[in-house]
Amino acid sequence: MNKKDVEFLNQIKDPGPSLWLLTLFQVLALSLVFAFHIQDLNISSLVFGLGLIIMTTLSIALIRKSSEGDPYFLMIVNMIFSIGVIMIYRIRPSLGEKQLLFYLIGIVLYFAGYLFLLKTHARWEGRFLFFFLLTLAFFLVTLLFGVSYHGAKNLIRFGDLFQIQLTEFAKLTYVYMIASWFQHYEDYQKTTLKK
Repeated sequence: MNKKDVEFLNQIKDPGPSLWLLTLFQVLALSLVFAFHIQDLNISSLVFGLGLIIMTTLSIALIRKSSEGDPYFLMIVNMIFSIGVIMIYRIRPSLGEKQLLFYLIGIVLYFAGYLFLLKTHARWEGRFLFFFLLTLAFFLVTLLFGVSYHGAKNLIRFGDLFQIQLTEFAKLTYVYMIASWFQHYEDYQKTTLKK
């Protein structure tokens, strides 16, 4: 690699300017929402806005410190989430605050899962059949025990306590299944695909 390529890659790894643009967008959007609901503005509203900005900034800083991965993917997710949660908050503030709480839980689970897989990744590599069966089990449990809601049968209810969508977990196991397949693609090509 020549010197220009190295400089370009170093610029890509530093999301500093993009992070400031994301923060500026959040501040401007929240300011408009707060101006629109000035009569309903309270300390909860300010905590919501500050929480959104701190959470997205902190998650991007953590991904930069904890991995060699691309911080822009999480920045794009944070941008889409910011647009969505600000629009929800504009319509019904209590629902926006609830959505922000769930996103915070999701970010914590993301980093916990990342650290878990970082420590145990050797155990999970190449387990195509395991991930295939787990994905299939998620779909079958949903098919057998799921309830229909607005025409889609994808929720499993546990009384009035909570409900869960196992198909969302199936998306994750499906990604691992495909990764396991491609990790041993040559082996599968020689045996399974040639038959």
